[in-house]
Amino acid sequence: MAIVKMKAVTIAAQISEFDTVVEKYVYGRDIHLENAMSVISNRGKLKNFEENNEYDIVAKNALSIMNLANYTVNKKLIAPESVKLGDMQNFIDGINERIEEERNQSDELSERIKANEAAVEQLNLMLSMDVDLSKIFKFEFIRCRFGHIPKTGYKTLITYLDNLETFFIKTAEDATDVWGFYFAPLLKERKIEEVFNSLYFEPMDISEDYVGTPLEIKRGLLNQNQKLKQQIEELSAKTAEMISSSADKLCGIYNLAKKRHQFSEVRRNAIHGDMFFYIVGWMDEKSAKSLEKD
Repeated sequence: MAIVKMKAVTIAAQISEFDTVVEKYVYGRDIHLENAMSVISNRGKLKNFEENNEYDIVAKNALSIMNLANYTVNKKLIAPESVKLGDMQNFIDGINERIEEERNQSDELSERIKANEAAVEQLNLMLSMDVDLSKIFKFEFIRCRFGHIPKTGYKTLITYLDNLETFFIKTAEDATDVWGFYFAPLLKERKIEEVFNSLYFEPMDISEDYVGTPLEIKRGLLNQNQKLKQQIEELSAKTAEMISSSADKLCGIYNLAKKRHQFSEVRRNAIHGDMFFYIVGWMDEKSAKSLEKD
């Protein structure tokens, strides 16, 4: 591998010309900056510039939004130099607020979908019950409970039913459990509940808002979920359209903020007095000669 001979370079100019000098002689060039304060020995009253890292934050936020929309940065687009830091921040904050608002709406819809899916799973365990649930849970003198019981407990329950003022309607079963409803008179509820508890019956809460048979409610929830998913897709499309319509301006802000951040990095390594500033760095000899000609 060839060894590139490097040359130390120092750039000095009036403080008022800092951005102009950096634009013309430093920005875009292959220069390794040194901290001028640690290099220049006769510093006198020279001091560091105040740092500003906010442009780096603006650039990262703009890039994050563009990545969200899979937008490729166009290096040719750059915002006018007249655009201020506050203008950049306000524009990006406005987009992020709209993204956050639509994301929150989407999250709320997703939670409703999950709740409906959980309800559908429960309803699948009682589809054979062709009765309006809103009626059986509102009997005046009879208490109704839905839940599941181990098969061993269910076999024991069958032997008890003739001696209890209750009955159990099986609606589903798997390898280990039986699901169903039991009905008990209010006056005997406590005693019958104790029997079911002793057989490890686990009650499951059912929404009091249900109206219709389990199958009808299930169909309603599935239909509702389709509409909720469509709303999420519409929100996603709305966000994508909003970002797309702002993409060029975002790109321009990103490129300008990135440029100004690089200027800030030069400023961070430079030092200044009352009138002049100094930049110190290393360049390969060819680039250094080109800089001297400029």
